Amino acid sequence: MKEEQLYINKNQDPNTDFGFFTSQNAYVPYNNILNTDNIHFNSLKQQILAGIAELLYTIYNYTRDFKFTIMNSWIQKYKSGTFLSPHNHLTKGSSGKVFSVAYYIDDGDADVTQTYSGCISFISNNKLFHFRPKSSSLLIWEDHLIHLVNPFFSKSGKERFMLSTNISVVFDE
Repeated sequence: MKEEQLYINKNQDPNTDFGFFTSQNAYVPYNNILNTDNIHFNSLKQQILAGIAELLYTIYNYTRDFKFTIMNSWIQKYKSGTFLSPHNHLTKGSSGKVFSVAYYIDDGDADVTQTYSGCISFISNNKLFHFRPKSSSLLIWEDHLIHLVNPFFSKSGKERFMLSTNISVVFDE
């Protein structure tokens, strides 16, 4: 994978066929990194699926098996000052419920003196809910939920490194 494919860049063109985007969005959907046969990514994939199973049980009271498809996955690096505008991951062509996932490999040492530095914010019922991720944070939400990443500033000059994916889940009957 080329290094330039990993960076969030305020000037990247959005993928307008994949959800709702604004002109500053910087979405990098086509690395498909979780489909790489690698012991580390296979372990991470199992952790993500365990998180989805826990979510299905906790929120939907669903305890049976489910089938899943990794629709896409990508790794991103955030340089200081970069962000993502409000968007969602609405996915066409899925026969199941789609979940979006963010796993923070390295939180980049966010400068917390900067208001909401690097926080991911979710918009629901005209309210904002903010979460400041730490390394190893795993977030899972339904693909229709609008979210954004506030400008990220590192207090030590590090870059944020994360993996995102959209996973379709079909419930066994």
